[in-house]
Amino acid sequence: MVTLQSGTARTLDRVGKAGRFGRAAVLGKGALSFRIRIKYGRGYDGNPVPRPAFQVSPGEIVSFGITNPYNSNFLIYPNYIATLRESRKDHNAGTTLPQPITATLWFPSKETGVIPTFRRLSTALLLSALALPPIAARAAGPDLKTALDGTFAPHAMPTLSGGIEGFNVDLANLIAERLGRKITITAAEFSGLIPALQAGTYDFLAAPVTVNPERAANLLFSEGFMDADFRFLARKSAPDYKTFADLKGKVIAVNKGSNYDAFAREHAAEYGWTVESYGTNSDAVAAVLAGRADVNFAGVTVVAWAVKKNPALKLSFAVPSGQVWSLAFRKDDTTTRNLVDRAIECLKIDGSMAKLSQKWFGITPEPGQTIVTPVKGYGVPGFAGYVADEHKPSCTDLH
Repeated sequence: MVTLQSGTARTLDRVGKAGRFGRAAVLGKGALSFRIRIKYGRGYDGNPVPRPAFQVSPGEIVSFGITNPYNSNFLIYPNYIATLRESRKDHNAGTTLPQPITATLWFPSKETGVIPTFRRLSTALLLSALALPPIAARAAGPDLKTALDGTFAPHAMPTLSGGIEGFNVDLANLIAERLGRKITITAAEFSGLIPALQAGTYDFLAAPVTVNPERAANLLFSEGFMDADFRFLARKSAPDYKTFADLKGKVIAVNKGSNYDAFAREHAAEYGWTVESYGTNSDAVAAVLAGRADVNFAGVTVVAWAVKKNPALKLSFAVPSGQVWSLAFRKDDTTTRNLVDRAIECLKIDGSMAKLSQKWFGITPEPGQTIVTPVKGYGVPGFAGYVADEHKPSCTDLH
């Protein structure tokens, strides 16, 4: 066991499934602030990783958590959330913490105020372990509670300051702003989002959810906020591919097991291309950059984000899927669904959605695309839960 002594630095080994990640030092039990320094060696991809340090005031601390510094894109964040499965050690009250353990002090992002899921699990433990006075309760709880997958860039991803950012984080905040309400956005694993919504933990899901008949039978959906299309990317020096026929004889890199993998393999013989599958889409993009593949095929927003972050890449043509991304609600909560639906319509007509597209994807939407076009009624036409209605999109009387 490791005891946190006043004014004494203690080092906690960071051990996980892949072995030793680095070391975390917690300094100063009785000080006015706590300095968290996390040192790393190299990431899973072999690249050097940063060695950041955070100065955290007691009033900012939210809870103690178990973390994994690696996200799916191999970008290193010292406060990236993993699950509690990473450590089988129990949390113990008092002035001790189990060892070995992955330890970090958590605090909300100054930019967004977002508190990821596991930050709220052990506040009492942290305050007891560090002998801090209780943090005063916030004046009023948020009106809306929502959640999303915090590792799906560019829709939601961790920040170095401890929060999450992305297109859907901004979207959720703008919806709350238009409705004149406060909102808490929680980052969690996608597989647990719908069960938690059904259990009443959240009012709606801010994660992009593809609407299909099976989901619409059990959930309510807002109108689509974006087309869930597919797209290719290529090296900037490559020819301008405009059709499937242009890819004859080319190598297509995809994320193994994804819808894009299945689509590319299904049509490989028809169009004469070769498919190479990779463990992550980041690896597939790297294959294009290295010249091992000619194009990467993935979701339109994932492709746009990769191009926005790498000037050596360019967008190629899109493949309409006929599907949209929407926000999900409990089947019986038509009131919240309709309010959020109207807020989305407002964001479409006042230009906010177009600005978000430009900010996160580097793309100016075209007229008629779902992201800038209000849909008549509430929900997604053609699916269960849709209500034909004659209300007109507006940014007034939304509260």
